[in-house]
This record gives sequence, structure tokens and C-alpha cells, in this order.
Amino acid sequence: MTRTLATLLSVALATALAACASDRASGVPDTGGRPGRDAGTDTVPTDGGGGGDATTDVPISGFPHLEFVTEQVVDLSIAQRRDLSVRYVGGDDQPVPDTQIAFSYDELRAGGSQLRSLTARTDESGVATVELIGGTVAAEFEVRAAVRGTEEVAPIDFYVTVQQKDSADYLIRLYYETRAVTLQNVEVYLFNDDVGCADIPRNPDDVFGAIDQVRILPLSDGSFDDMPYEAAREDIPLTHAVAVAFKEDTPVAMGCTDGLPAEIEPGSDTLIEIELRDLFPDIKGEFQVTNEFDLLEFLPGTAQTVVRLIGQFFDSPGATLFDILDELGVFDSSDIPFGLDGLLADAIDGILFAVLPPEAVAVFETGSDIYNALQNITLQGSMIFYENADENGALAECNELVLDEIIVNFDTFDTPAFDLSSYGYQGAYGTFTGWLSIEDEGDINYALNIQQFGLELNYGEIAVFVLETIVFPRVIGPEVDSMEAFVESFVDCEAIAADIGWSGLTGICDSLISAAVSGLRDFLTSQTADVSSFYVLATPPSDSTPPSDIELLEEGMRWAPCALEVGTDSGEFQVDTLGGPGRHRCVWDARFRTSSADPTGAPVPAAFDGYRLSTRANGVCGDGR
Repeated sequence: MTRTLATLLSVALATALAACASDRASGVPDTGGRPGRDAGTDTVPTDGGGGGDATTDVPISGFPHLEFVTEQVVDLSIAQRRDLSVRYVGGDDQPVPDTQIAFSYDELRAGGSQLRSLTARTDESGVATVELIGGTVAAEFEVRAAVRGTEEVAPIDFYVTVQQKDSADYLIRLYYETRAVTLQNVEVYLFNDDVGCADIPRNPDDVFGAIDQVRILPLSDGSFDDMPYEAAREDIPLTHAVAVAFKEDTPVAMGCTDGLPAEIEPGSDTLIEIELRDLFPDIKGEFQVTNEFDLLEFLPGTAQTVVRLIGQFFDSPGATLFDILDELGVFDSSDIPFGLDGLLADAIDGILFAVLPPEAVAVFETGSDIYNALQNITLQGSMIFYENADENGALAECNELVLDEIIVNFDTFDTPAFDLSSYGYQGAYGTFTGWLSIEDEGDINYALNIQQFGLELNYGEIAVFVLETIVFPRVIGPEVDSMEAFVESFVDCEAIAADIGWSGLTGICDSLISAAVSGLRDFLTSQTADVSSFYVLATPPSDSTPPSDIELLEEGMRWAPCALEVGTDSGEFQVDTLGGPGRHRCVWDARFRTSSADPTGAPVPAAFDGYRLSTRANGVCGDGR
């Protein structure tokens, strides 16, 4: 006789004997059938759940009691799971909600089988449920359910039998060490083919061909139960298993295990352990990026002071005159009543611009435009990622930032985006590496982290380009398109030779101008072409605050790694944009170091954003295009 049949017979026999005893005690005659209902009670025997011999009468109607919702006799195989549910009913035969029910069992007799929780609270229907997890060996034991905190309600017992399986099963155990995201569900795909983990696509939407699928729900905190989850395969061997973890329908982690045994024996179990790793979107390819920065911050201290003084002079001659006189000690600006210095400066500007010829006023306006534009200059180009991030989020050792277009905004005239490469200039170039990260802040957030790298910022070439291509032609005339032509527009060698009466002076004068201007251009471009050892960029560290010396290009910008926009609506799990417009631009932690003895460097306000151009990365990283 099997254990299950014997258990059922013993329960029935004990019930009948208890009913007879109850009837005799109440004076109700034995009818030979079920216990008489006129006595007001039926009884169910219990043995205490711990192997004792006590029998407890359980009132069924008119008294508070527990009753079985799921079957009292529970048969399951090794590692299988079953829900054990009871209902708490009050003396008025109505369910009792929001009451804690305690479940207990003999751990030694259970042989490794266990309850996920030892307590459960009744719901609106008076039902409380716990999950029973079968162990790895056969066992027979009881699980007792009792109303916690009272002895007036008799406990009831489940009779559990854990049996060896007749077929082989796979047991799946999941690990998620980073815990960057609170997972909501995991889909495990089971395969029986020649494909291995190395061939599994990065995009979860491309995982297909599985012969079975198992859904595993994490615990409330996103972790997983230590007990493995069972996947019955009826002796069909598996080659590998792929797990994709989701939060709000977004794939956020992925794992794979292959090399599973080719043959399995009936009654045995094979443990599949899968480590989930954060899933990073496809970033390989080229992005058009727009970089903004204060160009004047790149100049060394003395040179920056001089350039800013000149720029301020074009912007407001009166205010600059007051500053110079103050620096020379001609007067103390603190002696001037508050606000009067500004009024005096504006008055000087008004008088000066009123008496100057229109050409001179245009020079001041253009000079002011240049000064303001250089403080917020824009370089546009490409950010190229040659490979996707690896399973840990690390990018390849070499990626490129190539900035070939310059955008200069003037108040007095409009300019298009100039392609520097077509003029023989390269605005900026650098190679970098970094990593992708994922954060759970209610929504899923991916970010680009870039390690500090040097940028070849050719600001001397940019300055010459702006003068020769934009300023001279616009201010003086279209024929003045070089520094030589600019000087010649003021120095007329033929007129000088005619005044002196020596025609040979013309050639000498032209040669001197050409040599001087050429030397000046070469000096500027050669001295400022490569500042990669001085000018360094990085994205701000995660969970950091900007240092006190940092100025942002715009108030309210986020001091953090570059936020990535990932396109999932189209089914393409790839990065679409780097940052966003306005305050959502990515912030550069940009530094200008005056020497190797200055490892930190002065901060340079800078920001960038970009959008995807292509999924391909042409060329070889480091070739500078």
C-alpha cells in the first residue's frame, strides 16, 4: 500500500472514530454514517504536526476554524513547488481577513524541503498561502497551519510526500551580482542545438529557436530564491540556456550557460547556473556631436588676460578704460559712488561711437562679436565607437572624437557651419575609452562614462580661420581673405614707394609684409596645434557634485555621466542619442593644465550632445582621419 493511500485511510478512520466519540458524548445516536449535523460540529483529527499522538477536535460550523483550500495530502517530486493554502473562518461562518497564519514543520524529517515563508496573512477571502519547495531527497512530513496568537482555533496539518522523479529534470539557479536594477521577471530559454553562448545575439529580440521557455519571478527586492527552479524536460537533453531579465518590458540583464551534458539519466537532476549581467545597448557606430566651450579658457594666464582685455575693450571701451586707470593707480574705483562708474562708461561709449566713422564702429562691433563668440564657440563633428561594450560595460581601448566643423554665432551677421577640413584645418581630435553604466532611478537609465583623455584642440588654427574666412571678408571686403591682404589693406607699398620716389621699395615692402604675416601665422598654428598634454576631457563621475571651481555653460545642467537615449520602440536595442538639447546636454569635466606640475588644471566650461549617424565605424581608430 502506498504512503498516499495509507494516509487517506488513516485520516478517514480517525475522522469516523472521532465522530462516533463526539456523538456518544452529546447523546446523539450513532447512525452508522457521517457524524450527525444536529450536534453542531464535525471533527478532523490532527496529530500535532510534529509526530505526536494527540488528536484534536476541530469545530467546522458555528466556531472559528481553519479549513483547507488546497488538497490536504500533497504529493510532489524533488525540487517541485506547491502552494499550501488555508482559509480562516470565524464563528459567523464568514472569512476572517488580515490575520497572520503560522506554518511549521519538522526540518529534519523534511530532508531539505522547505517553506519559502513561515507566516502568511489572510486576504479579503480569509485565505493565506505559502509556497512549499521540494528538496533534493525523498521525504515524508507534515506542515501545520495555525492562527498565530491564539489557542482557541485548532491547527490543521498538510501531509507531504516528496518523491523521486521518474524522469530527469533541469534545475535552474540565477545569480545577479550587480543588482543595478530591481528585476521584475526573467525569461529562461532552453535550447537543444549546436549553437553556444558565443553565438547568442546581444539583442534579446533576436533570441529564437528555443524548445522551451521558463518564466522566473524574483523576490520582492529583485533577488532570487536560493532554491533552484525546476524545468521538466522529460529526458530531452539541453545544450544551453539563455536568461533575459526585464523591468517594465525593458531587457536590462542577460546571461547564458552552455556545455550541458549530452546525456542525462532518468531520476537525475542537472543544475544550470546562470549569471545575469547588465545588458548594455548597442553603441557601435558614428554619432554627430556638437561640442561647446569657452575658447578663451584654453589660453595661458597672461595671454588670456591680454585677450580678454582686448575683447572687453571692443565690447565696452569706457568700462575697459576705467579698469586700466584703476590698475595703473590713477584713481581708486572704490571712491566712485555705486553705479556711477557704469553710467560714466556708457557715456564714454556713446560719445566714442558717435564721433567715430562708420567703418571704425563696425570694427568695434565685430571685435565685440568675436570676443563673445570665442567664449561660447561650437565645434561639430563625429564621436566614433569602434566596438560595443563588453559584458562588463567596458568600451574598446580606442574610440575617436573628430571635430571638423566650426559654428561661430555673431550678432552683427550670420555664418553657416564651416567645414574646417575643406579649408585644410582640423578643429580638434582625440582618442578615448570608457564604459557604459546602468542605473535604476524609477526608470531605466543608461549612461556613457568617458575616462580622462587629451584633446588636440587647434585653437590657433581656428583663430586664423575665423579671421581670414569670416572677419576680414565681412568687415573690410570680400577681397580681403587672408592676413596678408588684411595688412596690405592698411599698408600700400606702391604709395609709400611713390612718396619716397624709389620704385624698388615696392618689392621690398611686399616681401617684408609677406614674411612677417607668414611667420606670424606659422607661429600661431605651430605653437597651439597640439595641446593634448594640457587640455583634458572626461565625463563627471557618477553620484558626484561639481567642484567649487567648476562653471557650467548653462544653469541647471546635470553634473553626471552622459545620459543615453536608447531606442526600444523599433525593436532596436541601440543608443540613439547622447544627451539632449538645452540643459540636457552632456557635461564635459574639461581641464586646462599649464604644465605637468599642474595635474588638476583649471576648469573649462564645456558641454556636448549627439545623435546617431550610422551603425558602422569606418577606418582604423587612431588614424586621425
